[in-house]
Amino acid sequence: EGTGLGIPIAKQLLALMDSELKVESEYGKGSLFSFDLRQKIVDATQIGNYEDRIKGFVKNSDLPVETFVSPGTRVLVVDDNGMNRKVFKALLKRTQIEIVEAESGFRAIELTGSQSFDMIFMDHMMPEMDGVEAMKRIKSVKEGPCVNTPIIVLTANAIEGAAEQYLEDGFDGYLSKPIASDELLEIIKLKLL
Repeated sequence: EGTGLGIPIAKQLLALMDSELKVESEYGKGSLFSFDLRQKIVDATQIGNYEDRIKGFVKNSDLPVETFVSPGTRVLVVDDNGMNRKVFKALLKRTQIEIVEAESGFRAIELTGSQSFDMIFMDHMMPEMDGVEAMKRIKSVKEGPCVNTPIIVLTANAIEGAAEQYLEDGFDGYLSKPIASDELLEIIKLKLL
């Protein structure tokens, strides 16, 4: 689910570049979106074998998902969108971190009142109670299992100054959506170690 803007925007951008969005879809299996772009050759210098470059990159890169594990760590992810929670869990699948899900700020408050978490990732925009209010309510409980638990905001708000505003509101960190796995792992390591 989403706002429904992605495909119309992509179609308009492609139309500006004399192209079109092609879609192949099979129910229950998935969809393939593709397009062709014409590009002038700017420099005729050979760039080498692309497949070899990719293999070398993967072989030599430091893949944080493979190397970072933290069994026994408990993380709460709060997001009203089930797909966002599923993606979050998938990003941390290999880390052995236990992930508990909450679909609302109210549920997060309930869980943090009775369970201990090492970190909380809180979506900003949620119906009924947004992430800022939920975070403030969780932090207002001076005695409880999550009194010192860092709360990281998850948001699509990437305008200049947004991170500073969230930190000023009381969050302990900021991650923009879509979440990059390396940034997610970096903030977990930073806050836990």
